[in-house]
Amino acid sequence: YLRQENEWTELASSAVVEPGRWHHVAVAVDRGDARLYVGGTLDAHKQTAPSLPVTGAPVVIGAAAGPNGKLLQQFRGALDEVKLFDRALDAAEVKAMADVTPPASHALPAPPVVSWNVISGPETVGLWSLPDTVDLQPVEGVRVSSIKAFEPDVDGFHWLHGVGLMWHRGKLYASFGHNKGAENSLGEMARFRVSDDGGETWGAVKTIAASEGNHSVSHGVFCSAGGTLYAFQGAFYDRFQRTHCMGYRLNEQTDEWEPLGKVVDRGFWPMQQPEKMADGNWIMAGLRSKNGYGSEGLEGGGLNLPAVAISHGDDLTQWDLVVVPLLDGLIAPWGESAVMVDGSSITLISRWAGNAPYALVAESPDCGRTWTELHPSTMPMAPSKPCAGMLSTGQRYLISNSSGNNGSARVPLTIAYSRPGKTALTGIRVIRHGPDPAALKPVNRFSYPCAIEHDGMLYVGYSDAEGRRGNANAAVLAVFPVSALQ
Repeated sequence: YLRQENEWTELASSAVVEPGRWHHVAVAVDRGDARLYVGGTLDAHKQTAPSLPVTGAPVVIGAAAGPNGKLLQQFRGALDEVKLFDRALDAAEVKAMADVTPPASHALPAPPVVSWNVISGPETVGLWSLPDTVDLQPVEGVRVSSIKAFEPDVDGFHWLHGVGLMWHRGKLYASFGHNKGAENSLGEMARFRVSDDGGETWGAVKTIAASEGNHSVSHGVFCSAGGTLYAFQGAFYDRFQRTHCMGYRLNEQTDEWEPLGKVVDRGFWPMQQPEKMADGNWIMAGLRSKNGYGSEGLEGGGLNLPAVAISHGDDLTQWDLVVVPLLDGLIAPWGESAVMVDGSSITLISRWAGNAPYALVAESPDCGRTWTELHPSTMPMAPSKPCAGMLSTGQRYLISNSSGNNGSARVPLTIAYSRPGKTALTGIRVIRHGPDPAALKPVNRFSYPCAIEHDGMLYVGYSDAEGRRGNANAAVLAVFPVSALQ
């Protein structure tokens, strides 16, 4: 990651890193030509601005320095030696430096793995043996259309993320977070569009809630209940401090969103539309962020943990926050989560942190009031918000970026699913491949999916970066028949 002229330039490697083995990595920037070498071989290059800024800022190795001293893109591994040069090394020099006898490989302790997901074939094996990306078969009958294009030259918005979907009174609603500035900064707003034809065309972009003072509102989820459409949106103060969930109710006479205030506090950000449970309460899965809260007295301490909000019956203005406990010693997650509701039994899926490409799982036997400890599963899943649920056929599903070799790349967009009435995910299909299924470089990035079923069809909304940096996304919709998940 190279910061120039207030913009980030990213060089992405296609090399497959082998855990426990040492790798030589070099970067050279020469008058606007940025080159990335792995093992002495040129792996990526890109034109940048012609000069590097001369500043008094410290050099950060193994991360990118974000605003307010926050470290981003943190590396999880070991660094043996770092060399800095005041000139750009040429290819021969890099090759000579890499052509040394590497230290011996290290035996890595296996993380605690619970065999939660399995796939059936000639033998029943862990889902970590998924086919590689290029070998995954597509879902039949997918229709792709645009919800909101990325068009800053037209509307001035440089950031879009977090699609939410809901059918209400025969219309399809889609929401997203929008910002003319940077992600998680003042000026962020919750916006939406409505479609009368199942997402093929959309009405004007309108606003659910905008920033006021040091308070910003961002992406969230819908809920249609009792003939009323609700919106629950993530919100924060200043620059992503004291995150919380704001509630809104659509007045269909005035077509205005009426604020319900702060409905869930203490760091909760909604990530999945509320689902009705066997006890009559609704459950809304999300992330409990520590930002701006300090660990003292905070459920689960100073970690970004998965959490659920549980309603007081059909009163969707009152919610209880329940934070999912973490397995002792587990690398802290970035707890964006989703749930599968099966009567009073709830299964929660959470993303890991950093580049850890596996799903985390916890289970509740009592409608989300108590949980097993969050632990790793055998399901490969790029670190991104998951989407999970139950179909009308009795099938469980997980929409994510999962294959045998994609690692942390947010391609392809996949759906894993069970047989009707079963808990194991025994099939997987591709909703969307990148331009080249054999390439792991994320030319396209399909992330933060959401889904809603309607009239035998599954509607999947997601962010599509189309090769752009920093969640400069378009909002996209994919629709296909549930019957395709055989």
